[in-house]
Amino acid sequence: MAEAKDLLDEAYELYDAAHIEEALDLVRPLLSRQSSLNHDQRLSLLRLVGRCSLEFGDYERARQAFDTAARIAPDLDRLDLAITLFYLCRFDETEMIFETLPAYPEIEAELYWYRGLLAERRADFERADSLFRRAARLDSKRFIVPPKIDENEVRDTYDAVLEEFPPDMRSAALEVPVLIEELPSDEVLESAIGRLHPLMLGMYAGTPLDRKSSLTPDPEVDRIVLFRRNIAKLCHNREDLHRELRQTLIHEIGHHFGLSDEELEERGF
Repeated sequence: MAEAKDLLDEAYELYDAAHIEEALDLVRPLLSRQSSLNHDQRLSLLRLVGRCSLEFGDYERARQAFDTAARIAPDLDRLDLAITLFYLCRFDETEMIFETLPAYPEIEAELYWYRGLLAERRADFERADSLFRRAARLDSKRFIVPPKIDENEVRDTYDAVLEEFPPDMRSAALEVPVLIEELPSDEVLESAIGRLHPLMLGMYAGTPLDRKSSLTPDPEVDRIVLFRRNIAKLCHNREDLHRELRQTLIHEIGHHFGLSDEELEERGF
């Protein structure tokens, strides 16, 4: 079907150029015509839908696309499915797929990286760091060796961030303890507001000041939690580290005041 091929070729060009939404919109009509596509066209469509959905953070839709593709495709599509399951916090299923995936050269670095993420979830940090180093050696453009984050660095950055706030906000922020943890626990990821991202950098727990009431006691103690191993994964050097810590702290302090990212930006953050 020439029309389908042309649409898919154009959509992949848009995807490669980071025009994700346009790529997905272009092939949307093909989703209801899958039965008329040949094997390769259907596989290309499913891969594209899955990868676009991953970019949007629509992990359940990505899972559905990759799950269907994995039934008719080789191991490369099972890798995409495993990665999607990781972001859905279905870690046991992710590991089961990785255990049976051959380490093809084109996916070897990615396999090491995600196996490192799974080792972290088991609190096997020594093995995780070893796997991250192997991934970085194979593909240094995509993967890095996460630096160590000293607790004192976090405290120093926090003190510097507080100095950026007006005195009244600074006083209120000082009442909120900042906790440092390695990773979000399974209990945190399965929150009351829905499944959270396993690579989240930090979180604010409590009731924002603009919603507090003297008539209603707070259900939990206000606190900010930073997940240092996730923050480290974004950092090539100490400069990156301080920038990510600063941005994460400002973001979470903003939540305490009930401020959105846009409102923080308007205030110069």
